Amino acid sequence: MRFTYMPKYMFLAAFDFLSPVGFHLEKQLSKYAVGEYLLNVFYNLTVDGFLVSFPKCGRTWVRLMLGKAFATHFELDVSSAALLDIEHLSLKRRGIPRIHVTHDKANIRLPHELKMNRTKYRGKKVIFLVRDPRDVIVSHYFQVTRRRRNKYFSGDMSTFIHHEHYGIERILRFMNIWYHQQNVPSGFLLVRYEDLKASPHNELKKIVTFLGLSGVREKTLRDAVEFTHFENMKKMERDGVLHSRKLQPRDLDDPETYKVRKGLVGGYRAYLSEDDIVYLNRKIETELEAAFGYGGHYS
Repeated sequence: MRFTYMPKYMFLAAFDFLSPVGFHLEKQLSKYAVGEYLLNVFYNLTVDGFLVSFPKCGRTWVRLMLGKAFATHFELDVSSAALLDIEHLSLKRRGIPRIHVTHDKANIRLPHELKMNRTKYRGKKVIFLVRDPRDVIVSHYFQVTRRRRNKYFSGDMSTFIHHEHYGIERILRFMNIWYHQQNVPSGFLLVRYEDLKASPHNELKKIVTFLGLSGVREKTLRDAVEFTHFENMKKMERDGVLHSRKLQPRDLDDPETYKVRKGLVGGYRAYLSEDDIVYLNRKIETELEAAFGYGGHYS
């Protein structure tokens, strides 16, 4: 049974009023089977869609683009920090889709712990954001080793690639699971980081159309793309504009500690040895579904 708008709005407002308590409650609940079930029920009742990705695939960029587009289209007067929280923007105006942003446990599970079951997404729209696994693993290495103190890993890039928890196996399994489960949601949109870089305006237009928004002006899309230009996002992170601890560099003078780090396509070549590239190419060619388009020594 679906909530009508007003009860749904009131329910969401009450839940969000508990933030940040609600955020920590959600984190704790997700550790237990019963808590996980309750969260799934909550999302089923309140969420219109999901933005799903493995870490370091450009999720922050897409969130901010969508937030800016929503704010402009619905004429919201909100701060830049509020634009990043696209899930709660739906409380500002009727018609804004409530999008829950998630890594779908890919950031906390071992490869064999990633389950095929995606029934919690049934009846919802899913935007699945992917990126070349070679670029992902390099960016994730810096996330783990330079942006935060990590007691579970200490080693070089090559060790990271082969690591049981952080290595390439987890990325490929996560992507393949979603490929085989893409018919579970009511709608599934695959968005590639590389396509976003090549044509951000067109890709953003595909996303807002997929979410069911009509009448979005071309200027609204152009402004959202311009607002989230790489250099502007890096400046916002450096200046603390987004008011998020997750979006702050650990060291202002070290570019590798920024959340918005390089944003390059094919940048992995500057960091990986030839042997590691050969290894990753072989893994992608033989294990990743070809439909993602990263085989054949892509980029």
